[in-house]
Amino acid sequence: MPMSAAAVPTQPSLTPLVQQATVEFCSQPTGAKVEVDGQYVISTFSKIAIPQGEHTITIRKQGFAPWQGTIRFASENVRVEAYMEQETCTIHIGH
Repeated sequence: MPMSAAAVPTQPSLTPLVQQATVEFCSQPTGAKVEVDGQYVISTFSKIAIPQGEHTITIRKQGFAPWQGTIRFASENVRVEAYMEQETCTIHIGH
């Protein structure tokens, strides 16, 4: 009698699933660049999914002081709002 191949049970993945947070980035003014952990990811107003946990968020726009914060994302839906101040410059006119 020929032997048949037995079904081999599959092993569950040993890598735990990483929970994702949906993060909405907003800024005043709009159109600022968003960096997560030093990497550019998107511009404001936009939503992206990032792994839950602690991340350093930097939001930049030319002519404005950057906004930065370390945030622990633990829930599924998060909104990050950045209000950036316009940088001032001093012009000296004289002799």
